[in-house]
Amino acid sequence: ETALESGKYTLIVVDNLTDIKEMALLEIDEEGRIKDIRQVYQAVYQAIKRLTRMAANAKCHVTFTAWDDGEEITKSDGTLALRQQPNLPPKIRPQVIGLCNIVGQMAKAKDKTGTMRWFLITEDSETRYGCKDQLYGRKSIMPENLFEAPEVKK
Repeated sequence: ETALESGKYTLIVVDNLTDIKEMALLEIDEEGRIKDIRQVYQAVYQAIKRLTRMAANAKCHVTFTAWDDGEEITKSDGTLALRQQPNLPPKIRPQVIGLCNIVGQMAKAKDKTGTMRWFLITEDSETRYGCKDQLYGRKSIMPENLFEAPEVKK
C-alpha cells in the first residue's frame, strides 16, 4: 500500500504470494489473536484477494510470484500428467489469477547462441493452469519484455 500510494514506482514486485500466505498464517497463529483456525485462514485469504485487487487497479505495473504446485491429472486422451499451477489456496486461486493480466510459468531453454535463458510460458494447456497474456496474446514472453507491446512484423 505504501509503495502504491507513494507514486514513485513504475514496477512493484511482490515475491512471493505463497510465502506471504504461509508467513501470515504463522504470525497470526503465534500471536494467538484468533482462536478459530478457520477465521485465520479466511482473514489471510481475504487479505491476498484485497492485495490482488489493489494491484489490478494500480497506476503502475505490479508483478506477483508464487511457488509452483503440481497436481496429477488425467488428460483428455486418458494419459496421466502433472498439471502445474500457482501454489495458492484452491478457494482463492481463480480470483487471484482472474485479476492478473499476465499469468505464466517460468521455464528455461537455450537461445540461438546456446545461452540458457529464462522465459515465461503464457499459453494455457491441460498441464498449465490459468496461463494467459491478456495484454498482447503472447504464448511466451521474456521477463524483460513483460509489459512491452510486441513488435509488429511487416
